[in-house]
Amino acid sequence: MTGSRYQGRPQRPLVNAPADDLATLRAGVSLARCAACGRSFQRGGRARFCSQRCRQRAHRGRLSETAVKDLSTTPAKARTLSVYECGRCQERYLDEQQCPGCYVFGRLLGYGLACPACGDVNVLNELLAELGLLELS
Repeated sequence: MTGSRYQGRPQRPLVNAPADDLATLRAGVSLARCAACGRSFQRGGRARFCSQRCRQRAHRGRLSETAVKDLSTTPAKARTLSVYECGRCQERYLDEQQCPGCYVFGRLLGYGLACPACGDVNVLNELLAELGLLELS
């Protein structure tokens, strides 16, 4: 079989294409707009980007859109973190598994937060039990 099966199909002109792009289209070369930078390029197959650089830039943009919010950008009052309790000194820590004083690994109590007034570390289940909203067994 000689030639492409798409040879007889007319090419669709690019919207708002510069004059040099239109001249290239008339010559029979298939052009496309880069999805990342908007430049026109000679399409090979189903290519959407003019270069590997633009392809990587678009990929990184998609990753940043779908990424979960970082805890550092969340206000401290709304943050809930894991609460650990040292078995030796009974001190509680937010997101620190190892006690900095005893160097003993703590036991996970659950999720909690620091009191904005006094700075004590509280476990959410204990706070809900004090309010009568949860029964601890």
